[in-house]
Amino acid sequence: MKTDVKVRTSKSEIYWKTLSAVLKLEVEKGHLQWKLTDLARISGVQRTLIYYYFGSNRESLVEEALELVARDLFGIPRGIMNTDLLTSITEAREMIEKAPQILQFYLRWRSTSSPMGDRLRAYEKAYKKRLEMTFPHLKTEERDSIFALFFGLVSLPDISKKAIRAATRSLVRVLPQNSMAPASFLF
Repeated sequence: MKTDVKVRTSKSEIYWKTLSAVLKLEVEKGHLQWKLTDLARISGVQRTLIYYYFGSNRESLVEEALELVARDLFGIPRGIMNTDLLTSITEAREMIEKAPQILQFYLRWRSTSSPMGDRLRAYEKAYKKRLEMTFPHLKTEERDSIFALFFGLVSLPDISKKAIRAATRSLVRVLPQNSMAPASFLF
């Protein structure tokens, strides 16, 4: 006797599957060079659910994916001051596990002369501005090194939590004493 078991998909799961697939399609096919049927196939989410949660406008789906990048990779609008670096790195890594295409998307579009590239660079700039507010006495290259450390620790999947913790501790040791960097930011 065969029984049909319906598995309910949560809103959160639909959200992540859909936006992860948008990122993947943007990387693989190009900006808006895909259809909602492609999105449904890649995401495994029925088109009716995509329409229900996101509408039928592909541009708004890409916009939502960009907001995912801003919110979960760069901590905007959550803000760097609202959490410590270790937590920020951990949260970004967890997000990348849910939407692994985010780094490919970011690297694919970040350097382009396009509205999407402009937006990604604006997110970087906002993140760096928050670093400047957090570390006002650091030189630009020192803040850039914090950004590079953050991005490297977020994007390399085989780095252990222990290694991430050690990297943030090392950062504390090399920051100039007059940086006025809040220790709570780093741990």
